[in-house]
Amino acid sequence: MSPGAELEPKTKVVLRQKCTVPVDMDVFVLGSHFHGRGTRFEINLLDPSGEPGELVYESTDWQSPPEEMCMMVGIYYPDAGFLRCDQ
Repeated sequence: MSPGAELEPKTKVVLRQKCTVPVDMDVFVLGSHFHGRGTRFEINLLDPSGEPGELVYESTDWQSPPEEMCMMVGIYYPDAGFLRCDQ
């Protein structure tokens, strides 16, 4: 199921998206943001086979920060410009 798919009322789903970056980087801030109907947001490093590995971030608080969308944000270095994963 792709993000943005229409669901029947009271349907429970797990949505996953992989994001790879073209350079090595050190991430020093991670955050999430998801709708009020979301119950959990996890960020995992990918293992060598490309599957979810080490859990590096978890949130069950959809109200912080108080906006409406579903995204992961991070601050990293060295600078490789604005990177966006919307595959």
